[in-house]
Amino acid sequence: MKKLVSISLFSCVFAACAAAWPSSAKILSVDVQKVFDNFEKAKTIQGAYNEAVTVADKELRGMYEEVVKINDEVKDLQSKSDNSALTDTARSKFKVEVSTKTEELRKKDMEFGQLRQDLNKKLTDRRQSEIAEQVKELEAAVTEIAKEKKADIVINKLTAAIYVDESLDISDLVIAKLNGQK
Repeated sequence: MKKLVSISLFSCVFAACAAAWPSSAKILSVDVQKVFDNFEKAKTIQGAYNEAVTVADKELRGMYEEVVKINDEVKDLQSKSDNSALTDTARSKFKVEVSTKTEELRKKDMEFGQLRQDLNKKLTDRRQSEIAEQVKELEAAVTEIAKEKKADIVINKLTAAIYVDESLDISDLVIAKLNGQK
């Protein structure tokens, strides 16, 4: 329902602006998703980001395996401390070891949680920064092409337009400009 209201509101605003806009206005469109899908620099950056995610995942898995190993050690010591066949002294020794290992497990688990949070924040910040830079480049390319074509308005045909004649679509020109082609 919210999307329908949003589209209806956009349609009303667009219709009002179109009625007030001179009929000689030149409106072009760009398919932003198509541009990003074909922007070579964006692909390269996405590949590097995916590699960073893989490295972070490997680091997390390594620490998780340490947590699991310590947890297994705690369980083993716990079962030994509960063994009624052992002397009270031996069981007491295992109980002390359980306590020590449990504290080690708690610390390692906290380290794991902190590492996960830090890596998530680092990756999120990196991704947002990279996207912001790519959007700036896209906007600059769109602006340059719009000026070359003497356009008054350029819209993202995926989110704003119900219909756009393909002859008004400058997506391929933007992709070529961003990829350094003429």
